[in-house]
Amino acid sequence: MVANKSNKSTAPSSILALDKSTYRYVKLPWMIKKQFRKAGATPRPKQPILYPKAQHPGLSPADNFRILAERRSHHSNLQLLDRLWTERARLIHRIEHPPTPLTPLPLYERLSSPSPVHIPPPISSTLHFHRSKILKRTQEFEGMLLATVTRLEPIFERLKDEDLLQDSGRSVRVSETVRDDLWRWYDRLQDLSDDLKNLGRLFTNAEWRNLRGALKRIGKVSFEKVDSRLQEICLELAQLNITLP
Repeated sequence: MVANKSNKSTAPSSILALDKSTYRYVKLPWMIKKQFRKAGATPRPKQPILYPKAQHPGLSPADNFRILAERRSHHSNLQLLDRLWTERARLIHRIEHPPTPLTPLPLYERLSSPSPVHIPPPISSTLHFHRSKILKRTQEFEGMLLATVTRLEPIFERLKDEDLLQDSGRSVRVSETVRDDLWRWYDRLQDLSDDLKNLGRLFTNAEWRNLRGALKRIGKVSFEKVDSRLQEICLELAQLNITLP
């Protein structure tokens, strides 16, 4: 007789294991569960289910016009409903908050002579409207002029003393020609600092640039040790050839 050979492999019912306490082999039952037999196998990717797209027949031009008319009608109905709801809310507010009646004036006051006509005062001749460009330049240069005049005050206070010394016949450190040239543009600088809003209305762009350059050149002169360096400082200021608009 020949034994029937099965294609399926049968798992062993038990295994041999070494017991370290007695150094003997013992039989242990095979305890592998079915859910762990395929552990580590590469999962088979799931293919997405593709459903056939529904084919909708196209609408006829008449149906398109009908749907468009229905949408427009629906939109106009919504606008009408919104307007009616707003008017309803206003009406409810008027009913709940009625206006307080005013006390009517007596007849003799209503029949009295009309109030005199108020004539506005004439426009001042000194009223001028400036352009925004001139206003911005005026605001920018007012601070620069004030700082320059304040910085030059100690120099010209000593030049006043020099004028008094020359009038009394005493020797001076700064010559009269240099003093006159410095006083010439310093007086103009003070006028610009005091009334730039009116004087600057007639300045051209070149004159504004000239004024800016003059202030920058004056600002580069060092005024340290004024008492000992007065003659040197005045000569340096005179060499700048300051011309103001």
